Amino acid sequence: MKIKVGFDIDAVFANFVKTFTSFANKEKGTPIINHSTERKSWFLKNEYPLSEEELKELWEKFLEIENVYEEFELEDEEDFKAFLDFVKKHNTKVEVYFITARRNTKKGKNVVEQTKDWFKKHGYDNANVHIAFEKGSKAKELELDYFIDDKHTHIEEVLKACKKTKAYLLNKPYNEEFELPRVYSLKEFLRNIENDILLKELKRKYFRE
Repeated sequence: MKIKVGFDIDAVFANFVKTFTSFANKEKGTPIINHSTERKSWFLKNEYPLSEEELKELWEKFLEIENVYEEFELEDEEDFKAFLDFVKKHNTKVEVYFITARRNTKKGKNVVEQTKDWFKKHGYDNANVHIAFEKGSKAKELELDYFIDDKHTHIEEVLKACKKTKAYLLNKPYNEEFELPRVYSLKEFLRNIENDILLKELKRKYFRE
């Protein structure tokens, strides 16, 4: 039976913040945040000198950009390379799922197709993408063994809904206050899985002998 691994996308693989804030700067003259690690809050409303109504209007305009999800840069090139190496090495042992709360844009392809094409552009074909606004129930449905996300509430939901899932919060300045299982990079998360794979293989070998 394959190990099932679930990944959030934005702030784990894709740098949503840089694209959004560049757009916001052009529209409103707000300061650009060049990388998501500069954020101090997960909530965008705490990061911009705008009212909630202005931010909502800005978000709706952002979703009018055709196929905007395909424009995002990588969050971390080394982490993405580690992911590609991981799936290549363990392709017979691991099933990969991408779970995101992205909304459809108003123009272009649907969000799933845009996301798949973004992964393909960066060297990963046939991404298995799921849209879920409540990730605990999705983790339970997919029977995930592992999951990673940068938002603490998603990790809490998964840990509560699916006891078998080893869920990890990807460390960011905006989530450091929460006491949850934590990793400091995608590479660390993947190493944890590889260590578990190795341990299981050693146990099988030991008990066979």
